[in-house]
Amino acid sequence: MTELTDILPTVAIQSMVKEARSTKQAVESNESQQRPFQIDGCHALRSSGEVVKMFYPKWYEAAEHTEVVPE
Repeated sequence: MTELTDILPTVAIQSMVKEARSTKQAVESNESQQRPFQIDGCHALRSSGEVVKMFYPKWYEAAEHTEVVPE
């Protein structure tokens, strides 16, 4: 069992890379009409962020500018 714990992280990463490549190819070929699940899943991948703007321009949404009013 201990021997399996050494290779499981490698297998998990390789599986995710395969999925990421297929997602990237689908986005590039405009076959994907469904919003990627990871957008808005964390702060780094918020729909108004630079990462989404760079890698998923189709799904980028400019942030609403809110004015801060001092009290």
